[in-house]
Amino acid sequence: MPSLKSIVIFFAGVETFHAFNHMILPYYMDFPIHTKFGEITASLNVIGVVVNTILAVLLLLWARRLSKP
Repeated sequence: MPSLKSIVIFFAGVETFHAFNHMILPYYMDFPIHTKFGEITASLNVIGVVVNTILAVLLLLWARRLSKP
């Protein structure tokens, strides 16, 4: 069974990957992107990068405070 620290580090990696995907999205698609649920603009994409990066950093700080497995 994985420890809580391992799980938190895994999800920090997921958030980092998600932020990276938002960073490279403008190189492959033109904004605005029209979806079934709304529209993704360049500004909204930047917010996605910032929020996912902050979440990844917070998860890593939390993992640092947890005891070693």
